[in-house]
Amino acid sequence: MKTGVIIRDFPVMSSVLALIILLMVGVGVWDYFSPLPCQKWNKRNLKMIHVADPDNFIFSAFGESNDTANVFVNMLKMIDHDPDILFAVSLGNSVHSGNKEDYRYLLRQIRDNLGMPLLTVVGAHELKGKGENLYQDIFGPLYYSFPIGNTWFIILNDANGQGVDPEQNRWLENQLVSSQGYGIRIVFMHVPLFDPRGAPFHECLPEQSAAGLLKLFQQYRVTHIFASGIAGLFTGQWQGIPYTITGGAGSSLSDDDPDHYMFHSLKINISNNRINVEARPVSDSGRACKEDSVFDPEKILSILSINIVEMALFVVAVILAGGLYRLETRKRRHPGLHGQ
Repeated sequence: MKTGVIIRDFPVMSSVLALIILLMVGVGVWDYFSPLPCQKWNKRNLKMIHVADPDNFIFSAFGESNDTANVFVNMLKMIDHDPDILFAVSLGNSVHSGNKEDYRYLLRQIRDNLGMPLLTVVGAHELKGKGENLYQDIFGPLYYSFPIGNTWFIILNDANGQGVDPEQNRWLENQLVSSQGYGIRIVFMHVPLFDPRGAPFHECLPEQSAAGLLKLFQQYRVTHIFASGIAGLFTGQWQGIPYTITGGAGSSLSDDDPDHYMFHSLKINISNNRINVEARPVSDSGRACKEDSVFDPEKILSILSINIVEMALFVVAVILAGGLYRLETRKRRHPGLHGQ
């Protein structure tokens, strides 16, 4: 049957099909041209960090916040209500996938519940969807550094799970050389060098990549390594370098051992060239609240990657298709009414 015959004999079905096609095209066009939820996030937030005593200050760190909204919101509020904490660092996996709607939902949660600067480390989930390009459009460079007083902060990108590429490795060594005049050098990364749980677990970098980075960290006397990538809490030393793995900001915990698997954030105190790290439990109560309700319209829209405009277009299309169907039904039942 030819296309022209289909349109003539089944005008309603053809109209509905055309509307569906237009909606599908519209969704893609809107996603491409819709404004970003933010730009240069990290650069802007860095400028908002104000430390009265650069040699004595406190900040927070957390990771793996992409599953349980109420835990994440409770944690943000807990950090926000602590007058000692000046800023926070997210160690990645803050979204389910790297699309605009997930980032809109994430940044809305942060803006509504955290009244202090927040810096980000790119995680594995951020590489999904639109991936690195969208992350950079919203947050800025994938790796960067900055000083506060006598402390040098280095943010790495190892989110692909393979380590750092040669270009980033050269940048990292230059940063470590430049920071030798500082008393403290802190490295933040998403994937840890090694999995502290041992075999058969391997949520970490490949052995060769990890060994190369660890050698560099030892050579230039890195003070502490903070990582995520595992939904739990682990501390220790990698050949003399203290590390903390924090992954309790909302993702489903990997086990039920209370010593390692709990919802938490870190409170990190820099004082007199020393680092003190405190794990602070976060409540998972409030599952029926708006932030974690399965009926939360904002969360549903975010998961389905449908924004308000797209939903409005869909409703209009349904109403229009229903009207066309009723008109066509009346026409077929009463052909004389339309032939006079």
